[in-house]
Amino acid sequence: MLCVSIKLNKRTFSPYSLIATFDLLEKPVISDVKGILLQQHDNGKDKRELLLLCHTVNRHPPEYAWSKDGSPLAKGTDTVKVSLEENTAVGEYECHVTNLAGSSSKSLVISPVAEPGKRVNVCFLSLSKPDV
Repeated sequence: MLCVSIKLNKRTFSPYSLIATFDLLEKPVISDVKGILLQQHDNGKDKRELLLLCHTVNRHPPEYAWSKDGSPLAKGTDTVKVSLEENTAVGEYECHVTNLAGSSSKSLVISPVAEPGKRVNVCFLSLSKPDV
């Protein structure tokens, strides 16, 4: 499917002429999904969060949607924060991006690497899904 974005030149627009530039609209491409560990010390308590980032390389901004284990998590943003205070962060996180030309998604799996009852460390595994 060929999609174009039309930009009108207002300075030369008249009822008898139409000048437009055509810009090819491309499917969104996710270049990377990664996690950044955020640590904060507040009132004697350590707070640990994971900031998940979904980076795209398109000129046309896509719509973003996040899910965890197939359930909706967040919409409209390329980032999502996950609390690491309890073992609830474990799972598969997916960033799904869409524009008029198509969609793409990429996943990140968070797995525990410590025994139950001890402070949980996490490891990340980035997965790619075929473009839809």
